[in-house]
Formats: sequence, structure tokens, C-alpha cells
Amino acid sequence: STKLIRLGGTKIRALFKKYKEQQGGEPSSSCEPTEDQISAVAQLHAADVSLYSDFALLGPNSPRLGRRLTFTSWLVNPAGEHQRRELPGPPDYDHWWKYWRTQRVIYFMLAIATPEAMDNYSEFFRELTTSLGPAFWWLCYQGEVRMRSEEFERVRRRLEMKQSALSSVDPAI
Repeated sequence: STKLIRLGGTKIRALFKKYKEQQGGEPSSSCEPTEDQISAVAQLHAADVSLYSDFALLGPNSPRLGRRLTFTSWLVNPAGEHQRRELPGPPDYDHWWKYWRTQRVIYFMLAIATPEAMDNYSEFFRELTTSLGPAFWWLCYQGEVRMRSEEFERVRRRLEMKQSALSSVDPAI
């Protein structure tokens, strides 16, 4: 467990100001991150570790909610019977979208990702969940969590190695 180091009001206000200047407006109240959320992601980014955010916890109004977000799913157990299970995370795509938007705002504020990269990923996920339908939300969400928690870091490493290889090439050759 690591102690959260808060960025402080002056830094947070500067990040919101920069966001407004770059994005053409302030983030909507439905996706505005808290100071603690921004500070936590900034701390992870500064430590150069995986930036995975648990959408059962990160999202708009999280101090007010004060609980983990969960959804109910029916899964088939080994005996072939349907079993009700409560799983962590947003209950549907609309809730996921609000949490994604909160993360998106933080990533833009901290210059971690580009709007196009974030939008392309969320659009891909929207198309996937729409094509499979609500009955498969739990499966889509679990796959999406694995992507953000495992694959994003692999993608980042590959891109950094590719960039490093390109920058070491002698342009005179």
C-alpha cells in the first residue's frame, strides 16, 4: 500500500485550466475527476508503473458513492446450472462510458494519452458491446479490464522499444 501524495490545489487548478484551454471547455460534471483521482494517476505515472484504474472505484462522484460499483451476472457453473454472481465494475456500457470519460479527462490533463487514441479504444469497445448485446456485458467488461490491466502496459513497452530503435538509427544511412 502506497500513501497518496496529493498534488495540491494550485497544481489541480492549473491542470483544469490547461484542460479547458486544450479541449475548448471544462469537463462535464458527469465525468469530472476528483483531486484524489488526478493525484493518484499522476503518482502512478510519475512512478512509471501501469496506469490501470479499477472502474469499480474510479469514476464521477466517487466520494459521494463511497462504495465499490458492482453488477449482477448469471453464469453457468460446472454442474450446468445458472448461478447468480455479483462482479466488480459498472453494470452496463453507459456506466462504463462515464468512468471511461473520467479516466479520459485525467489522461488529457496529465498528457498521458491523445484524444484520438482514447476515442478509438472506447469506440471499439462500444461497437463490441453493442454487437454482442447486454447479455454478454459481463464477458465484454472482463475482457476490457484485462486489456487495460495487462495489455496496455505491453503495448506501451512495445511502442517505447520501437521508438528507441527508430531514434538510434543513423539518418545518414
